[in-house]
Amino acid sequence: MNKGDGTFTEEAAERGLADTTRSTQALFFDHDLDGDLDVYVVNEPLQTNSKLSLSQVHALVAQYRSASGRLYRNDKGHFTDITIAAGLWNLGYGLGAIASDLDHDGRTDLFVANDYLERDFLFMHQKNGTYRDEVLDRMRHISTYSMGCDAADYDNDGYTDLVVLDMVSEDHVRSKTNMGAMSPEKFWAWCRAGCTTSTCSTCCTTTMGTAPSAIWANWPGSRKQTGAGPLCSRIWTMTAGRTWS
Repeated sequence: MNKGDGTFTEEAAERGLADTTRSTQALFFDHDLDGDLDVYVVNEPLQTNSKLSLSQVHALVAQYRSASGRLYRNDKGHFTDITIAAGLWNLGYGLGAIASDLDHDGRTDLFVANDYLERDFLFMHQKNGTYRDEVLDRMRHISTYSMGCDAADYDNDGYTDLVVLDMVSEDHVRSKTNMGAMSPEKFWAWCRAGCTTSTCSTCCTTTMGTAPSAIWANWPGSRKQTGAGPLCSRIWTMTAGRTWS
């Protein structure tokens, strides 16, 4: 905490924020519109030699036993964990996240870019203190190994746009070498399990108002071996209105 004299003190435990999970980043925003900053902490599970199926992952989430990201409500300087009450309990390898009013309803929504098994999360605020993951309802396509993400109004149409970077190789040979396990059978098994038609590429999509329009992927200069932290300035995944194409 800033002491006002150019120094800081560590007060996570005192303020209820000493999260012992493997955290990657935090988003500060006013979840409940009470004038102070709440915080969502992006967490990852511990990597082990055992591999869980999607059904096992979803069972852990349903039982609140997974290493979930956490939403903490600011109660006059002390933070209360309201993850379960807000409907945000999850399990994913979150490497990027943004907090933004994506549907322009006056409430902040959350997007989490997940690596590995679980699909990305698009937590839309329901205006009653809870969130709902609507990524399959609102987005036609998501990346497979999502890294960083960011949001901005790319085309100055008044809607917030979104970009998600994937760990994609620059050339075909390196892609096949590094992603040899990405077989067609595995891809369609992921789709049947609810992971949607994800792709190993950085995807840009356009939306005109509330109607989905075109899908962009692999625009010139976007295919890099590792994309970890985008900063929106030119070309980004565009979102607008009710749906993301």
